[in-house]
Amino acid sequence: MMPVLAAVMYSPNLGDGLIAECITRIAAQGGMKPPRWLDIAGRQGFAAPKRPGLRAAALGVLERLPRPAANLTARAALEPALRLKLRPAWRESLAGAGGVLISGGQLLADSSLNFPLKLNALYDEARRAGAPVALHGVGVSARWSPAAYHLFEGMLTGELAFVSLRDDASRENLIRHFAEMDVSPPPIEVFPDPAFAAADLFGLAAKPGQGRPRIGLGVTHPAALRTHGAKISAPDAEFARRYGVLTRRLSEAGYEAVLFTNGAGEDERLAAALAAEFGIKGRVTLAPRAADPVGLAGRIAGFDGVIAHRLHANIVSFSYGIPQVGLGWDPKLEAFFAQTGRPDSLCAGDLSDPDAILAALQGAFDTPVDADRRKKLADEAKTGVLRALSVFPGH
Repeated sequence: MMPVLAAVMYSPNLGDGLIAECITRIAAQGGMKPPRWLDIAGRQGFAAPKRPGLRAAALGVLERLPRPAANLTARAALEPALRLKLRPAWRESLAGAGGVLISGGQLLADSSLNFPLKLNALYDEARRAGAPVALHGVGVSARWSPAAYHLFEGMLTGELAFVSLRDDASRENLIRHFAEMDVSPPPIEVFPDPAFAAADLFGLAAKPGQGRPRIGLGVTHPAALRTHGAKISAPDAEFARRYGVLTRRLSEAGYEAVLFTNGAGEDERLAAALAAEFGIKGRVTLAPRAADPVGLAGRIAGFDGVIAHRLHANIVSFSYGIPQVGLGWDPKLEAFFAQTGRPDSLCAGDLSDPDAILAALQGAFDTPVDADRRKKLADEAKTGVLRALSVFPGH
């Protein structure tokens, strides 16, 4: 009766894998059965993306389409995969499962109907298998299309054994979505993202401890940000130029800028292009792509500071007590910096004001991450995972 953890843990964006890895380790430390992993995109392991250019092009096409057309295009591509590949694989994995824990990043979100379609089908398969379903630690976006409401409604108004979200903003969004569906919400708990416990679970990494302070500059392709709702008007070439300006300014300020990514293919291509164009020997370097979530956490732990769009780059750096500056593009970043008590460390994600980013970085160094808050959020993250798993038989 082992539970199944359903997420996108094998996504090239290793932030999702970090969540799954933390859940598994927290369960083991708490004396519970670690869940089996089920990647709802059908992936079987951690691997570098094979065709990052193709994904970047697809994202670019979808972002240029009106939302109804983008939804129809994505649905036409995904529904055959659900019917022929994903549902049969889920059916096999869910046979005899003690429950299904749906947990991960911004899963209750409407990005070209990707998660609405998959979670609707997954919930259906879980109910057919007689497995109770729980939601834990997920993020909820503020806006859903009518089609997303229709797809999410079956799961959200069905029989859920437990519902918890990763921040208060997500809870407010979900309550508002229930009001839109004219349905009373179930009890909704809030626990921090499991990755807040990363430092406790993965251990500390040694820093070089000499020379220029190493600032991990997380590189994110603007097409990925726009696809998830970011209002970034700068063309891709201009966005890349702004990254170049920021790396140069970091070097001039006495830092070594280390370009890194959370692993997504389009981000890796952009980081490599930036390193080739703006690299300064000894001052701007490119970190190789981390092979897995533990490797990503170790890389972040080795920095003296972090500047990043990606939420989990910020969460992990906070967990390790590393000063961080967030590049805002989604309300989930605002929620994170409110949760950690560091709202002044969030800057505009369009990279248009490098002076403000450098000032925020200095401010983050001047105001160290509060150790008591770090411990509190890590402990609450662990409690949330154990609470979620406890609703399943045998726990």
